[in-house]
Amino acid sequence: MTAQAGSASSPSGIASAADRSAARGALRRQMRQVRAGLTLQDQQHAAQSFARQALRSRLLKCGLKVAAYVPVRNEADLAPLIARALKLRCRVYLPRIVNLRAGRMEFLRFEGLRHLRRNALGLLEPVSSAPRIAPRELDRVFVPLAAFDAMGNRLGTGGGFYDRRFAFLASRRQWRKPRLIGVAYEMQRVPSVPKEPWDIVMDAVMTERRLYRRQGITDNVVNDPPVTPL
Repeated sequence: MTAQAGSASSPSGIASAADRSAARGALRRQMRQVRAGLTLQDQQHAAQSFARQALRSRLLKCGLKVAAYVPVRNEADLAPLIARALKLRCRVYLPRIVNLRAGRMEFLRFEGLRHLRRNALGLLEPVSSAPRIAPRELDRVFVPLAAFDAMGNRLGTGGGFYDRRFAFLASRRQWRKPRLIGVAYEMQRVPSVPKEPWDIVMDAVMTERRLYRRQGITDNVVNDPPVTPL
């Protein structure tokens, strides 16, 4: 990678909601600037690494119901991962915004690039006639993010779509489905993400270099043996 953001950080002990909101906004802008410095080669290399890691760690297995996304603004690219999932006969779903003002989205079946359309924001999403799936029926959800920390806290893009859609996971103490896997570049890791009460914590975060598990989060570098499945 040509860009580095290892020193990126967010304030700790933030007292007010206004301060947290300002800190989160500043961190989002910083990470967007950092991602903008990535070369096309950087992005393509990372995309292949995401696919390899998903297979090695068994985040992808035959027949799973998997949610992914189409990247925007230099987000981590999942195209090779989606291709591998389809070869494993996984059913792949993509998000579709159904109410922008309310921050609501649903997941529809990915049936090929020719069945994607741009929405009002210019984002590619499945056509409305594609089969839907309830979030509780998904096995894995690969989630885009702006920044993350070692506790699995995720800073999203600000719309709150994923936090609302998977809020039901916060009440579960043992069994959790789906598993939420953040996807990011290593340089998007920061010491601490300014957290809001409604933020949904990731079960793991996958970067181009390693997989971070929750409860630690345990590092497993790419060259290590496969990690314990979720």
